[in-house]
Amino acid sequence: MRTSHRISALMCLALLGLVLSGCGSVGERRSDAETAATGFERLLRADDPTGLRTALAPETRS
Repeated sequence: MRTSHRISALMCLALLGLVLSGCGSVGERRSDAETAATGFERLLRADDPTGLRTALAPETRS
């Protein structure tokens, strides 16, 4: 019975580690999204259609 408790505890710790490691990238993605949105807004205000097309991802350009 003790062995099963240790295995369960180790599995819980491993799962917790995976969950917490994924949380670190959320802030980075948010920062990247904010930077992209700010740049896009700047291009909109500058009325720069060429810059706007360049700022779009290749899949969304037409």
